[in-house]
Amino acid sequence: MNKSRLLIALAILIGLGAALVVTLRSRESKTSLEKPTASLPAIKKEDVTELSVQRPNQAQVVLKKQGDKWALTEPYSAEASKDAVDDMLDKLADLKVAGVAATRKENYEKLEVDAAHALRVQARAGDKVLASLNLGAARGGNTMIRVEGEEQVLSAKGSLRYAFDKDLKDFRKREITDLEAAQLTGLALSSSKGTFKFERPASDGAVWSQVLAKGEKPIAKFDPEQVETLANTAAHLRAADFAASNEAESTTGLGSDATKVELTKKDGSKIDLSIGKAHSAGEDYYTKLAGSEVVYRLPKFSAERLMPDAKFFEKKDKPATPPPSADPHGGMPMGMGGPGGGGGLPPEVMKQLQQQMQAQQAQGGGHP
Repeated sequence: MNKSRLLIALAILIGLGAALVVTLRSRESKTSLEKPTASLPAIKKEDVTELSVQRPNQAQVVLKKQGDKWALTEPYSAEASKDAVDDMLDKLADLKVAGVAATRKENYEKLEVDAAHALRVQARAGDKVLASLNLGAARGGNTMIRVEGEEQVLSAKGSLRYAFDKDLKDFRKREITDLEAAQLTGLALSSSKGTFKFERPASDGAVWSQVLAKGEKPIAKFDPEQVETLANTAAHLRAADFAASNEAESTTGLGSDATKVELTKKDGSKIDLSIGKAHSAGEDYYTKLAGSEVVYRLPKFSAERLMPDAKFFEKKDKPATPPPSADPHGGMPMGMGGPGGGGGLPPEVMKQLQQQMQAQQAQGGGHP
């Protein structure tokens, strides 16, 4: 009897337990967990008038819109790189949340959004702050971002940090000259290797000719294409870096002994350029445009190309065509040229191979 009662009580207990589980699951299915809010500022490129970027332990970089151009205003004044500014504005205008990466301060250091690691970026429209962001580490193709004043860390779609994490020189305009060679009708060069002057009519397809001073001898075997090569170089000069503001003329070599380059455009305006001494590192030359205080460091290849000697402008003789091969098989590899030596190749294939080898020899290719 006691045993029977025990079994009944056990069955009732199991039933009650099962009912409780069903009830809890039912309630859970009807309850939605509250998700953290996740949003990033909506920024329009055209609204932004000021950008500031601060790398850890570095001076703050400030760029401001002045009319239709941008200027670097801190840590010193200079013309800003349009490409660099456009790149930053594009990234800010395209901020999209991929998810919430963390909600506690303990994770800031790991995600590199803490003061010691974050790249601080602020965008303004006049006096109004549009966004103040701490850019952190890249994780899974996304970028960790903490909006200033908020605790949660968001995962933003794409790689963002590279557009802002630049050396100071990369925020500056690097174009020294930015022309099309076809715009040039005059080119004059003067260096320790010689003085040369060339011109061409403004009409399309016109050819360069040498302008001779009284008593000057013309360049032997003059090749206009060599002048066009220099015109292309001079029209697209880009700085590798910039000189320090305190470097003296004795260091830069931008005095009267500097190499001089004069470009004349179709409208008659001129661009005058001076190329001084090589930088102490030996990789580039101090360079300056007339009328500008900016001293650039021009890559060695471009600088030295603008210091040619007379031989540079001479037409280069093409290599002599080697004499016909004395090989009885017409230059074909052994075993392929003579009767029965085709190694089983069909006659039409052999003929094509022989024709190709003969054509290669006629172009100066010789034997394979």
